[in-house]
Amino acid sequence: MADPGYSFRQYLPRSRSIQDILAIVPPVNIISYLTSKIDKFSPKRQDDKNGNPTVTSSLDFIVNRFSAFSTYMHLSIFGNAANLADENASRITTCDPDDYYHALSIDCTQVPRCCVEPYILKGYVLPYMPWRYYLKVLWIPNNELFNVWTHLLPSLYFMYLWYTFSQTLDLMDNWPLFSVTFASIILTMCSALAHAFHSRSTYHHSCWFMLDYFGITTFAFSSTVAHFFACSELSYYNMFGPINLKILLVNCFLGFLCCSISQTGKKLVSICHARRYKLWSNALGYLYGMLPVGHRMYVLWHDEDPAITYHALQFLFLVLAPLWYTSDFPQRLFPGKFDVIGHSHQIFHIFGALACYFNIHAVHMDITSSRWSLLSSQEGHPDFHTVLFCYGILCVYCLLVGIYMATVVKATNSSLGCCCAKITEENQDPNNNEMKKEQ
Repeated sequence: MADPGYSFRQYLPRSRSIQDILAIVPPVNIISYLTSKIDKFSPKRQDDKNGNPTVTSSLDFIVNRFSAFSTYMHLSIFGNAANLADENASRITTCDPDDYYHALSIDCTQVPRCCVEPYILKGYVLPYMPWRYYLKVLWIPNNELFNVWTHLLPSLYFMYLWYTFSQTLDLMDNWPLFSVTFASIILTMCSALAHAFHSRSTYHHSCWFMLDYFGITTFAFSSTVAHFFACSELSYYNMFGPINLKILLVNCFLGFLCCSISQTGKKLVSICHARRYKLWSNALGYLYGMLPVGHRMYVLWHDEDPAITYHALQFLFLVLAPLWYTSDFPQRLFPGKFDVIGHSHQIFHIFGALACYFNIHAVHMDITSSRWSLLSSQEGHPDFHTVLFCYGILCVYCLLVGIYMATVVKATNSSLGCCCAKITEENQDPNNNEMKKEQ
């Protein structure tokens, strides 16, 4: 018998008290769990001289039973059905992994909670399978199918663009174009890999998406550096000078740190705040990086500059991408109808790939114009080796933070698993339960 509330669970509000309960309740009978709490904390009934219960004790009895019923309803509706509902906790997935359509029978209660997308009810792949199983994400119907291909295909196309540019330009001398194109490849490829392999477990979900955040950070650094040192007006460039390279590097440090913290679960940030960390850290970083282009668009909007159109389109899709991602549209209106194709994460990927495309072509236009010659001749303008050194610092920083966050996630999962195993053993030991009743 399926849990009647699971299809509504992911888009109903969650309370912190219920989240605290979820962290300690093992997959045992919920009614037994609540009964034990009532017996422990409910006041003993007091009778009057005639043996009838007093009004106070009756009210306490009713209030405690109502509180227990309310808690049970919250756990049933808001809780993780895979851990709390008896029928879901004892459910063993019997689908055949070799069946082409098997992912369409796996719902959101049969996978780790971190892998569940809002309003996506089915189409999940099986967790805890061999690595080769997750290659099937590339062709079987599942909710990650188009998440992978909407970034894998652009990655291959950006490789083609890089090869095309290298035939006519010296990419070391024109390093902003090299930087932006290479970063677009890293961004889309890391995203495709993360969506293909993250479903294996909670730990692997965090690790693969930290790789995805590394791709985002790399693109953010490359894009913002190119905007300032190759696409800005000379008057704006002189406001900051070469020191802006250090500012952009620190900005990317903070952005990657916030994104990585969002993958640590309840250890450093609550699950409900994780999306905000990712959204605001990236939004503020990109807005700062778009300031040179915004200043240029404001000053030269009426001039005949074809690169401005591409910069404007890039900015449009960079704004639309996170807004669409957080809106959960259209699956919010029709839960279960966009499980495989058409949900907001796929549209978010398309917008992100289009932003990369327009950014590459805008930088290419600026590199092949007189603007690049003017800016690169300024005193203190960084060369290819300086920017490459900054890339090395960024990679080492992301590696160290990623390793630390991975150990935090692993330790959190291990401690939670030990805690739940201990509680489950205590609740399933009949001798222990009898001793508790006697006490």
